[in-house]
Amino acid sequence: MVSENLDIKTLITGAWEKALHRALQTTGEESRGQVHRDRSNAWVDCLGKGFQEKYQGEDQLVFWRQNNSNKSEFRLSELLFDVSVCKVDEVQSIEKKKTLQFVSKCYWQVESELNDSDSKEITKDFSKLVIGLSDDKLFVSSYQGARQEQILSMCSSIARKCAGNLYMCFIEHPNKWKQNPAAPVVFRWDSDKWNPL
Repeated sequence: MVSENLDIKTLITGAWEKALHRALQTTGEESRGQVHRDRSNAWVDCLGKGFQEKYQGEDQLVFWRQNNSNKSEFRLSELLFDVSVCKVDEVQSIEKKKTLQFVSKCYWQVESELNDSDSKEITKDFSKLVIGLSDDKLFVSSYQGARQEQILSMCSSIARKCAGNLYMCFIEHPNKWKQNPAAPVVFRWDSDKWNPL
């Protein structure tokens, strides 16, 4: 598995279009908070499925909350991050002498924080990417209007502590999805700055 073969901007755009399509299918009778949660969940689900289409295989698994295909082996759907793309290997169990899978490498770690009013939540979730050892990391935030540059600047301090390839994506806030939302904007951290893709 070589992550350089992935066009991350295309994967994000495809997930975005699918999540928007789901949003247009809702009745609009939900509360603002419920709309935000449902659309945020749809976004992560579509993003997880996008990674799964590219990477799921015999020794590669993709974890995210809405994906139950890994529950039989790992007893969970989400593994530490909103989306994790992992290589798995096997070991013999002690108790029953059966084969168990374990994560031997992480290729992608993805965090999505669409809070549009609290930079502490952005900082907290972005900081999770420092902890991980994946080859590639993606952080998704909602458009903040004039605050987008401030978010990029704030996250630069954290990005300097991250190993691996680091990407930042901005999408419209879920409450604005039915108002002709703009396409996602993707940046890559390189040479101590955010560069648009």
